[in-house]
Amino acid sequence: MKTILVPTDFSKSAENAMYYACELASATGAKIILFHAYHIPVAVAEMPTIVVSMEELDKELTAKMEKVKEEILSVYKLLIVKCELKAGFAAEEIADMAKEKNADLIVMGITGAGKLGQVLIGSNTISLIRRTAVPVLVVPEEARFRVPASIALASDYKEIQNNESIEFLKKLLHDFNAHLLVFNVHKEKEPVTVEKAAAGLRLENQLSDVEHDLYFPEDESVIHGIDEFVTNHQVDMLVMVSRKHHIFDRLLHASNTKRMLFHTHIPLLVLHE
Repeated sequence: MKTILVPTDFSKSAENAMYYACELASATGAKIILFHAYHIPVAVAEMPTIVVSMEELDKELTAKMEKVKEEILSVYKLLIVKCELKAGFAAEEIADMAKEKNADLIVMGITGAGKLGQVLIGSNTISLIRRTAVPVLVVPEEARFRVPASIALASDYKEIQNNESIEFLKKLLHDFNAHLLVFNVHKEKEPVTVEKAAAGLRLENQLSDVEHDLYFPEDESVIHGIDEFVTNHQVDMLVMVSRKHHIFDRLLHASNTKRMLFHTHIPLLVLHE
């Protein structure tokens, strides 16, 4: 990794994700780009008017960003940290900034009541994942960085078409000397189709040059099965691939009342198909 983009809204969750990103950057030699997208406040009236000038707002936020940068450098003295500000909608501006800066990874924080599926719902994270091709690491507020020894890929045994995604995963495994656990949750007595077997072989071919183990846990609920696997194997980071009509997409669309059992102390790395 050369560049890690870290969006912030100055919340505790964003601060935690920022320090997680700093640890990643320290371990990989990447630079940090701290980014804040902001809305221009307007008065509530028949004719909207700007409450503060763009210059005043920009000056205030620039000072705030520089203060955060100083706090980072007081701990990580050798890091390269740059600050960027832009007016606009968060997901759109983050995606554009990631493209402009050729970011290798976006690190974001989340907050919530302890259930990852519910936490993601309604957040900028969903919109961002659908707008960018850059890997997104979602860091729960309770997560504390530790060198990932075990990384789990929740697989549907379909080939990952985006070669940059698979190469990013391999690089991550190499940088941390981590072991890859590839698992596919399936229902009891679920038949293995020819198409699924062929897709599995293609995925195996993609991962042939990295050390990994295969698992096929049974569970009537894929979401529960993923949670159980992460817990039982003491996984440090969970990886999922964002596809249309995939379990990840269903997770993002799940209602707040649906049981989501993902543990919030596990960072979630989202790769793209």
